[in-house]
Amino acid sequence: MQREIVMINNVLRPILRSRKIHWLLGVLIFGAMTACSPRIVAEGVQDAIPAQGTLVGVWGTHPTLEHTTILWLRQRGMRVLYPSEVRAQLSGARNASLVLDEETILDVAEKYDVREIVIVRVVGDQRAPAVLVRAFTLPERQVAWAGSARYDEYLSKPTVNNLVIAMCRALEAAWKVSPLSDSERCVIDQGG
Repeated sequence: MQREIVMINNVLRPILRSRKIHWLLGVLIFGAMTACSPRIVAEGVQDAIPAQGTLVGVWGTHPTLEHTTILWLRQRGMRVLYPSEVRAQLSGARNASLVLDEETILDVAEKYDVREIVIVRVVGDQRAPAVLVRAFTLPERQVAWAGSARYDEYLSKPTVNNLVIAMCRALEAAWKVSPLSDSERCVIDQGG
C-alpha cells in the first residue's frame, strides 16, 4: 500500500506543478465561486423614456440609490435635479429626508420645471435587498417607467455595492437595456 502511494505521488507531482493545471484549478475555483453567488431578479415596464437633455429630478430613501440613479441618468444624457434641491424646498418638514409623501415631492419637482421625477426606494431585509424605481411625468403625474430588482437569496455579507448593482439592474430593466456583465461597472463617478 505504501509503495502504491509513493508511485501515485511520483506520477502526480509533475502534473500538479504544471502551469496548465494551476490555470485550470484557478478557473474551476473562480467558476465555483461565481456559480454560488446570489442572482438578481429584475423586472421593468415603460411607457416613455425621456429624451436626452430632459430635466429629471431624483428622490430616494437611501443616498446610495439616489447617487447611483443620478449617475446612471447622467450617463444617458439627462440633466438632473439633485435630491438636495428638493429637500431644501421641504423646509416645513421636520426631517425632509424621511418625507415619504410622493404628492409633496411631485409638487416641489413641478416648481423646478422638471419633466420627470424619479423616486427610488430600498425595501426588505438588508441581507436580501430589493430596490424599486418609478418615474412620474410632470405635470401629468403618470408613471412613465418603473423597475425593480432583488437578490434571489440572502447575502452573507451585504455591502453598499450590492445596492448599486441592484439599482442598476432595476434601471436597466425599466429602460429595456441589456444588463452589463458582473465584471462591468454600471455607473462611473466622473465628478461633476
